[in-house]
Amino acid sequence: MKFGPDRGLAWKTKLPGKGCSTPILFGEHILLTAPIGDQDGLISYDLEGRKRWEVTVGQARGGKHQNGSGANPSAATDGQIIAVYFRSGNLACVDFDGKILWDANLQEHYGKDTLYWDLGTSPVLTSEHVVVVVMMTRCKAAWVTTCLTGMVEATSYSEVKATTLSTAEPTATSCWTSSVMTSSSDTEDVTS
Repeated sequence: MKFGPDRGLAWKTKLPGKGCSTPILFGEHILLTAPIGDQDGLISYDLEGRKRWEVTVGQARGGKHQNGSGANPSAATDGQIIAVYFRSGNLACVDFDGKILWDANLQEHYGKDTLYWDLGTSPVLTSEHVVVVVMMTRCKAAWVTTCLTGMVEATSYSEVKATTLSTAEPTATSCWTSSVMTSSSDTEDVTS
């Protein structure tokens, strides 16, 4: 089978903005983050490509690259909630009907990121928490652990080596990966 813009596809649809995330699939839902106007958004499609719903979670902060956006991180789900995070610092949990359960802006709490490149760090869900790695000013990385009710439960800071692509004072750090959660019968570990 050959693929192209008009062949080998079951369906395609126009998205509201550029530089959208990698979609995730859960049950009958295809979920992706995308800029919707000047807002950070989450969109749900069915398996036939029909839009189920879309929801916005706050003012967007555009991407640095011409092909990117502030909606590069993919959504994460445990089948009960959908967690989304954006370059703007907007973090939200949404149900499968598109209702926002809670939202917060991590940059309002911890300061703006100083990434040289666009953000791509997706949230990770454990049985009780949403975990996001937030790269901040002064070359620190914050593991922001937010409980599923939206209240910040704990934050751990660690010094990270600054990455700089100029002769200026190093203020930018790079975060190229999302955290990974592993679990056994009695523990859950999150690493990045």
